[in-house]
Amino acid sequence: MPKRRRNTAEKKAKRPVVMARLVSLKDADRSFDIEFWRRVGVEGRWRAMREMVKEVYRMRGEDVPELRLQRSVQHVIKNKRLAGRAQDLLDVRNLTKVRAKRKRRREPRS
Repeated sequence: MPKRRRNTAEKKAKRPVVMARLVSLKDADRSFDIEFWRRVGVEGRWRAMREMVKEVYRMRGEDVPELRLQRSVQHVIKNKRLAGRAQDLLDVRNLTKVRAKRKRRREPRS
């Protein structure tokens, strides 16, 4: 059976990025940090963020919950309106229709 070849994106995701720099305090700037996070990429930044969130829970002595992305419809609508592209504005119109239908279906609270 032939070996499955990984594409270059998969290889980069598996291989850790290691960088080091030694400078005096007066010569230190953010260029090194910017270059590091650029090389790490979106997936690496995402993994680092999730690890930091988990670490906060552990430091508080709390159980680490299953992490998930939370996004409200209001937040999505706001960002799409700000983008102003034709497709985004169409999405806003459709999303507001869906929200209006949901509100009408809900029964009043007693």
